[in-house]
Formats: sequence, C-alpha cells, structure tokens
Amino acid sequence: MKILLILGTLGMVQTALAADKKFPDLINITFYGFESIPHNVLERAINAVPPQETTWGCGLHQCGHAFECAYMAAKCQNQLAINYKIAGEYPLAIDVNARKLKYESILKMCGAILDEHGVFRSGAAPAELTNFINDRLPKDFAYKAVAQSTATLEMSQLLDEVKKGIAIKMPVLAYYTPNPSSSSSILHVYSIVGYRDDGEHTELMLLDTKRNGADRLEKMKASVFLHHMNTQTSINLVQGINTLAGTALRPQIEAIGGRVIASQYLTEWQAFSLVTFVDKSPVPPKETEPKEAEAKETEPEEAKSEETEPVTCNQQ
Repeated sequence: MKILLILGTLGMVQTALAADKKFPDLINITFYGFESIPHNVLERAINAVPPQETTWGCGLHQCGHAFECAYMAAKCQNQLAINYKIAGEYPLAIDVNARKLKYESILKMCGAILDEHGVFRSGAAPAELTNFINDRLPKDFAYKAVAQSTATLEMSQLLDEVKKGIAIKMPVLAYYTPNPSSSSSILHVYSIVGYRDDGEHTELMLLDTKRNGADRLEKMKASVFLHHMNTQTSINLVQGINTLAGTALRPQIEAIGGRVIASQYLTEWQAFSLVTFVDKSPVPPKETEPKEAEAKETEPEEAKSEETEPVTCNQQ
C-alpha cells in the first residue's frame, strides 16, 4: 500500500514537472533550429493574453501580445486593462447589426458572414491598428508601430521584417486569410515571432490567438503563409460595405452603436499588410563626458549586470 502511495505521489510530481516544462520543451523540440523572440518573452506574452473567444478579436489579441513584449522591453509593469470580449475603443473596420437595419440579405450577398445576432464585424485596418497600438505603448519604449500595406510583397521583404522584429524582441503582425480566392474570406491576424531557413526551405513561427500556452504557437511554410497574406478579397468586402453605407446609412449604423471605417483608411489598405516596430527617435549617441566615462570603466561587474524590478510606467 505504501509503495503504491509513493508511486502515485511520484507520478503526480512527474506530471507537475512535465506541465512546468511543456513550454520550453515544445519550443526546443517542435521549433528546433528556429531563430525567434526569446522564449521567456513569448511565454509571458502568451500567458498575459487569454485565448480568443470572439469572431473578430484576433487583432486585439495580437495587440495584447505586442503590448506585453513592449512593457517587458521597457522594464515596467503592463497595467493596461483590456476587455478582449468587447470591442470598446478597438477600431473595428466594420461593426454593423444588419438585422436591426434590415440589411441581412444584402450583406450576405456581398459575402459577409453574420453571427447569430445578425451582426457582421471585421478587424481593424492596418493604419488604425497602428494608432491603437502606439497610443498604449509605454512612454519609455524605444520603438513605435508602423503599418506597411502594399500591393505585392516579396519573400525576402517579409523575412527581413521578421529578422528586424526578432532583433528588438517584438512580433511582426501580419494580415492573413484562410482562403484568398473566396469572396467571403475571413480576415485573421497572426504574429510572426520566428523563422527557420536551411537554404532549401523557410518556415515561420507563428503566434496565434487561440489555445493556451505553447499550443498557441504554430509553424508554416513561409511560401504558403505569404500566399495567404493576400487579403484583397476581404478588403473588397469592407470597401463594398463602406460604399453601401455611403453618407445616408452611416448615421443609422452609428446610432445603434455600430461603425464603418472612414474612407481615408481604406485608400491606405492594400493586399499585403504588416504592422512592424521601428525606432521612434533615431538620435546620434551623445559624447560621454571624461569623468562619466571613467566612472563607468571602474564600475563593478556586479552592478552592471544587476536587474531591477519592473516599475509602473506611463503610456505614450
């Protein structure tokens, strides 16, 4: 009996240890040979954001991942209060209750997929997503989000942006569609957080918005991912609804709490879209005063490597 009890206890301990090691084990085995954002940063970003439960919140969840990475880099606590189930200030491109407006059949003909309440929602356009991110980054964070939206995108360009992101420990947000040729294609946003290139094949490490822990990470051939980055059909749907709303229907949509993207953001939205992070204030380094330089040279090694606890910091 005692032996069984001991074996049972050992089994529980081993299970607990296995659970603790799940994240690094999966990274090291499944993503062997990948260059990526540091694993501890990825783990913390994933744990900070709950799995997506809405049909529209992929971009908001990816913002959450990016915020956690940025606050870690700035060495301060992330005190953003984000409700991932309610759009709130998140700038959905389309948020229309077609049932209340009696436009269900028309929107379905356009290719819109409505929820059980007759509502169609589409994620934020790149330019508005960028504004949303920049308004919530820590003040002392050295980088800002920028939208890159182009009619075409080469593999070399995509990999170059991914490498730049890894160098500063930040994800590259990429717009994606499961079926580029479908008129009712769903828009999705991934975070690219790593890559592997062996000279013959290139794969991407992708951070999704569903599932928990390391299961939220996926890998995909870069060529396949690039093909699915062509979101022109989804953009066409948003443009069609924007045209339909015009000037007459838009006030009715807004009166019941809906939203239709402003035309200025549509003109900037093209087939291939990324949100990347760049240095917000490239300033040449200041010359160090002689006394200051001398003090730094004599500074003990322990003091240089000492880590400080995260502190509360202001947003932009």
